[in-house]
Amino acid sequence: MIFLANLINGLSLGSVYAIIALGYTMVYGISKMLNFAHGDVIMVGAYISFCGTSYLGLPAWVSVVLAMAVCTAFVFRSMDKFYHHWAVDPVVLVQWFRPIVTIVITLILSSICYAVLHRDNMKLAL
Repeated sequence: MIFLANLINGLSLGSVYAIIALGYTMVYGISKMLNFAHGDVIMVGAYISFCGTSYLGLPAWVSVVLAMAVCTAFVFRSMDKFYHHWAVDPVVLVQWFRPIVTIVITLILSSICYAVLHRDNMKLAL
């Protein structure tokens, strides 16, 4: 029984890692640039899903759909506007400036999540 539980936990965690790696691969393959803010977008989605489940009392699948909708509608759109304003629209002659913009986006998203949700330990009530 313990083997089966560990097998299911390992497969589910491995699938999450595979989805994250697939996201990195797709972003790099399309834009030829490393996006260091990819993990922070996943963090924002996890926090939205957590808040939807814990504070709003939504079912888990509804909070995941809510997190996907918010991340694609607001987070990715604001990241796209910020990135294009600072790294694509002006003629950037140095290629190292574009990854620095994604690091700045990482710091902004982390700071917003820290300011809104504090650093307290939270438990997920399922």
